[in-house]
Amino acid sequence: MRRGTLVFLLLLVAEASGKSPPGSPWQVLRVDSVEIRFTAADAANAKLVARHLTLDGLPISDELGLHRLPRATVFIAPDKIAFDTLSSAELPRWTAAVAIPARRRIVLKSPRWGRDSDLVWDLLHELTHILAAEATQGRPIPRWLDEGMALYFSRDLRYLKSRALSRALLTRSLVGLDEIDDVLRFHHAKAELAYQESLEAVRYMVDRFGSGVLQDLLMEIRAGSPFPTAFRRVCGVPYRLFEAELFHYWARRHRWDFLIDFVYVLWGGAVALAAIAYLLIRRRNRRLLRRWEEEEQMGGLDSWIGPPAPPDQSPDDAERSAYD
Repeated sequence: MRRGTLVFLLLLVAEASGKSPPGSPWQVLRVDSVEIRFTAADAANAKLVARHLTLDGLPISDELGLHRLPRATVFIAPDKIAFDTLSSAELPRWTAAVAIPARRRIVLKSPRWGRDSDLVWDLLHELTHILAAEATQGRPIPRWLDEGMALYFSRDLRYLKSRALSRALLTRSLVGLDEIDDVLRFHHAKAELAYQESLEAVRYMVDRFGSGVLQDLLMEIRAGSPFPTAFRRVCGVPYRLFEAELFHYWARRHRWDFLIDFVYVLWGGAVALAAIAYLLIRRRNRRLLRRWEEEEQMGGLDSWIGPPAPPDQSPDDAERSAYD
């Protein structure tokens, strides 16, 4: 039996029983009510996950009004077979990690093979999804709000530095907030835009309505209010008016952000040209010094053999005149 198939079967057994069966590759580390499952090769990564569950996970739970970590399992998938099996869903190729709130499960790619992943950012991102579902007791929230909170609390620099929003403003290709519900069907560039819009929408909400707005909104949804009703009660403005205000703010604030990248390119080009010019000048100077050295050597040889004969004398006449 191939090793990949054996791992696949062991994963299924572990999933069904909730425990690691005899001979299973999984090891277990616990942080409060969260269980981290990993293979021996990811022991150091598991300790890193445990550390950030305590350092960052608990503060996020406080921000969302839970004040504890819910019961959940975090898997560090040792390979793609394990990741696909534990995810149990068709995911786009650009997916770096996945949360399954109904199963209280987070699946992370091991950094040993997940080149597009960052273990800490991905952990906090997916943990926020679990916490948000816990805060609303499973009642649905818009995808932009869910993803925006996940990016906001994970402090993911990959999206904080993105210029996708600025480029979309320039080309008039913004994604409506409601369209973000279908983000898993988007190609990578459109998904990046959707995620950045989600992050910027949440950041604007916190700036506009205060730091407690997210917790209050989730509690209102938990109480049974549909999202538009909950939004108006908590924020004091209709949701559609907020969206229009948000897009207008983006147009003023972010339209020219893409020029920052352009400036960096110009600076990079200038530095490259300066480096090339320096190398060329250095090469020219070396040639010039070499030529001078050759001329000096020739000059020393001329003084040793005597001055050249005058033009109206032959070499023999010059030699005779030297003895006169």
